[in-house]
Amino acid sequence: MANDEFQKRLNDRDVEILELEKGQKKLKTLKDLRKRLNWEIIGERERFYWQLCRLINDWKSQLPNLREFFCKEEIDWLLTKCMKIGPAALMKFVIRTGYRDEPDLDEDGKPLLLRETAIHYAARRGVRHWTSKIRELFKVYDKFDANYTDAFNYTHFHAACMSGCVDIVKEFLELGQDPNCIVEKTGVSALLLALHNKRWDVAQLLLRSHADPNRTAKDGTAPLHIICQMKRGDIPTGVIKSLFECSDERYHRVLVDVRDSTYGVTPLHLALRARHTEVVELLLSRGADPNLANNDGSTALHYICDEATHEAGDLDESLFDLLEKYRPLRDIQARTREWGRTPLHGAALNGKRRMMEKLLRKGADPNSVNKAGWTVLHYLIRRENDDCDDDLMEKFFEIADDLGRTVRLEAKCDEGATPLEAALIYGRQRYVQVLLRRGADPNFVNAVQERKTALHIMARRITQDDLPDRFFETCREIGKSVDIEALDSDGMTPLNLALHLGKEIMVESLLRNGADPNKHSLFFGRPLHVICRRDIDDDSVERFLRICDDVQQKVQIDARGKSRQDTALHSALFMGNKQNARDLLRRGADPNAVDDQGWTPLHISALRKIDDDSPKMFLEICKDRQLEVRVNAGCNLERTPLYMALQNGHRKLTESLLRNGANANLADRNGSTPLHVICSRDVDDDLVKLFFEIANDVRQTVQIDVQDAWDWTPLQTAVANLLPNVVDVLLGRGADLSSFIFPTENYFCERFDEYKSDYWDKLKLASGILAVVECLNKRGYELERSDFLTIIELFYHYEMFEESSDDLENSLRDDEEFTSIAKEIIIIPNLSLYDLIQLRSEKAAKLLAYKNYFEIERANNLDKIPEQYRDMCLRHLCEKVSRRYFQRMALEPFQALIHYRLPILCCDKVIENLTNKDLSNIFEADEIET
Repeated sequence: MANDEFQKRLNDRDVEILELEKGQKKLKTLKDLRKRLNWEIIGERERFYWQLCRLINDWKSQLPNLREFFCKEEIDWLLTKCMKIGPAALMKFVIRTGYRDEPDLDEDGKPLLLRETAIHYAARRGVRHWTSKIRELFKVYDKFDANYTDAFNYTHFHAACMSGCVDIVKEFLELGQDPNCIVEKTGVSALLLALHNKRWDVAQLLLRSHADPNRTAKDGTAPLHIICQMKRGDIPTGVIKSLFECSDERYHRVLVDVRDSTYGVTPLHLALRARHTEVVELLLSRGADPNLANNDGSTALHYICDEATHEAGDLDESLFDLLEKYRPLRDIQARTREWGRTPLHGAALNGKRRMMEKLLRKGADPNSVNKAGWTVLHYLIRRENDDCDDDLMEKFFEIADDLGRTVRLEAKCDEGATPLEAALIYGRQRYVQVLLRRGADPNFVNAVQERKTALHIMARRITQDDLPDRFFETCREIGKSVDIEALDSDGMTPLNLALHLGKEIMVESLLRNGADPNKHSLFFGRPLHVICRRDIDDDSVERFLRICDDVQQKVQIDARGKSRQDTALHSALFMGNKQNARDLLRRGADPNAVDDQGWTPLHISALRKIDDDSPKMFLEICKDRQLEVRVNAGCNLERTPLYMALQNGHRKLTESLLRNGANANLADRNGSTPLHVICSRDVDDDLVKLFFEIANDVRQTVQIDVQDAWDWTPLQTAVANLLPNVVDVLLGRGADLSSFIFPTENYFCERFDEYKSDYWDKLKLASGILAVVECLNKRGYELERSDFLTIIELFYHYEMFEESSDDLENSLRDDEEFTSIAKEIIIIPNLSLYDLIQLRSEKAAKLLAYKNYFEIERANNLDKIPEQYRDMCLRHLCEKVSRRYFQRMALEPFQALIHYRLPILCCDKVIENLTNKDLSNIFEADEIET
C-alpha cells in the first residue's frame, strides 16, 4: 500500500514536471510572438489575437505576468475583443494570471476615470451571456473607487446594476457611489437600468440606498412606467411595494400620474394594458387618476377596451370596477384625437361583451361615430377575431332596447357603407340576418358612383359561401322583396356580375331566387354573352343552362346583344372558348347568325389575334349535328370568313375553311379577292404558297390575274407592297407580265408613310423594291426608264443615299458601346453588322442578296443600334444593298455621256468610285442629254 502511494506521488511529480516544461515552452512562444508584433498595425494585431487564443489552450502551469507583455490599453483591447467574438477562455486566462487593473492617477493622485473597458462594451451591446461575463470581468476591474466612464456616459456602476451584480453594486455604494447616477446622454438612472433588465434585487438595494423613485429619463420614462409595462408574472409584487415603501420612509411621495414625454402615457395606462390587476389597484389606492388621457386622448377606459385579448371578460370587468371604486369616471364618451374612437368603439372592435354592456348602462351612446363615420355596428362588423360572426350584435341590440335607445341602421361611414353593406362585404352571415330582421333595407344602393346593391356586393366577394341563400331566406321570412334585377353604375345586373366574375354559388342562388336568365346588361350583353366573353373555357354554359332547366326558365340561346346584335356563339368563338361554343351548338345555337356588321361566328373567329383550332372544332360539331354552315357568307362589305382569315394571317382557319367549301375566288364589293388580300399584307411569308397548295388539294382553280375595282392584279399589289416571296410564287404560278404596270412613286410613298412606324423602314423600302424588281427581271420583265426614275426618286425622297461612310467607320472605331452592339447584331451566320460595315460593296454583294437585307429583323437587330447612329447605319446599309443595282443602271447612260470614248472596263473602274447619288445623277443626266 505504501509502495502504491509512493508510485502515485512519483507519477504526480512527473505530470508536474511535464506541465512545467509545457508552460515554459508556451511562455517562450508568447515572448516570441509579442516581440514580432507591431501593435499599431491592425492586421497584425488581429492575427496575434487568434494566435494568443490558440496558445492559452491547456496552459496550466507557470502562468505569465501579463504586465511584462502588455500595457493596460492592450489588455483592454484583448478583453473587449473577447467580448465581441470570444472565446471566453481568454477572459478566464487573464483572470487566472492574477492580472488586476490599476487606474491611472492624475497629479493629485486621484484615478483618471474617462476610459472605455470591456465591461462597457459587454453592457452596452448586450453580448451573449453578458451578465455572467460582466461579473467575471469585475474580477479584473476590481477597484470600485474607479468608476470608469465611457464616451456614452455609461459607468461600471451602471453595468453592475444592469447585470444584476448585487454584491458589486453594494461595494460601489459603500465607497460613496451616488445611487442616482445617470447616463447623461439619455438621462437614464441606475434604478431605471436595473428595472429595465429585471434586476429586482439591485432595484431594491438602490431604493434602500435612497435612489429617487421619481427620477425620469429624458423621454419622461419613470421607474413606475418600466414596472407597469411588463407582462403579468414578470414583476415580483415586492418590487413595486418597495418602491412605495422606500419613498414613504423618506417622505417622498411617488408620482403615480407621471407621463412620459413621447406619448403622454401614465403608469396606470401601462398597467391596464398589461392587465396587472394588483398593480392597477395599488396605483389607484395611491391616487392614480383614471380620467387622465394620453397625448392621443386615450383614457384608462380606452386602455381596457382597446386591448385585444382572448382572456375571460371578467378581467376587463374587474379592472372597470376598480376604476370606479377609487374615482368616478367623468367622461364615458372620451374620444381619441386621431380617430375619434370612444371606449365603446374599442370594446366593440375587440368583442368585449361585458364592457359593452357596462359602458352602455353607464350612458355610452350606441350611435356614436368616429372621425371616419364608423358607428358601433361598423366596429362590430370589422372585427378580425375568429369568432366574429357570433351573437354579440344581437346582445348589443337587446341592451339598447332595454335602455330605450334606438340604434341607427342606415348610418353611413365616410366610405358610404351602411352596417348592412359592411356585413355583406366582410361575409358576416349572422350579422346580416340580425340587421335585416332589425329593419335594414335589403335593396339599399351604395355610393352614387357605384350604385351597388346588396346582391352586387355579394357577387363581388372573393369567398363563395351560402351567404346569398341566407340573405334571400331571411328576406322571405321578414316579408321583404329583393330587387334582383337592379343595375349598378356599369349597367350590370347581379346575375351578370356574378357570371362575369365566375361566382358559381352566387349564380345558382340568384337563378333559384328568380333572376332573369335573359336580362341584358349595358356593356356586357345577356347572361350567356357574359359567360362566353370570359377568358376561361369551362362548363359554365352547360351549368347555367342546367340550372335554368331545373327552375323552368327558358334561355334564349340566339338572343342578340344590344350594342352589336351578336349572339353568345359569336362571343364564344371570339374568345376561343371551344367548350362553351360546343355546348351552345348542342343546345341549338344558330351557326350562321349575323351581327350588325353581317359577321357570322366564322367571321368572328377570323378576327381573333390567335389562330387556333377552335373554328375547326366548330365546323366539325356542325357537321356531326348536320348543321349547314355558310362558309361563303359575305358580311356588309361582302367579305367572306376566308377573306378575313387571310387578312389576319390565320393559317389554320384558312385551311379549315378551304377544306370545308370556302370559295378561293369570291371578291368583296371592291373586287378584292382572297389572293389580293394575301398580296396586301405586310408580312412576306409562305401563306400564299399554303393557299395555292390547299386550293389544289380541294380542286379549286385560283384566278391569278383577276383585277380589283382599281384594275390592280394580285401581282401588282404584291409588288406595290414589297413582297418578294409572294411575287416569286405568283410568277411561278403563271401570273401575266404582259400587261403589268410598275407602281408609281406616290403609291410606294403612301404605303411607306402608312406603315413605317410598325413594319417599314428605309432599309426595308430599299431592299424590298430591289428584291421585287429582281424577281420581275428573272421572269423577263424589263423596267421602263420611268420605273428606274421612280426608284431613284424614292431614294431621294426618303434620304437613303449615304453622303460618306467615313463618319460611320470613325464612330465604329471610337465608340466602344456602338462597336459592341454592332458585333452582336447578326446579319447572316458568321457575318455581323460590324463586319458588314467594313466590307467593300463588291464583297458584300457576293455574300448578301437583296432578300438578306429585306429579312433583317428590326426588333431584334436594328432597334439595338444607339439612336444617334441609327439613321447613319440605315443609310449605309441602303447604299450597300443598292450599290450593284445603281452601278448597272448607270453604266449605259455613263457610256452614252462620254460617247463611248472609254472601254467598258475603264467605265466600270470609274463607276466603282462613284456614290449611288452620283450614279443616279448620271442616269437622270442621260435623259437631259438625250
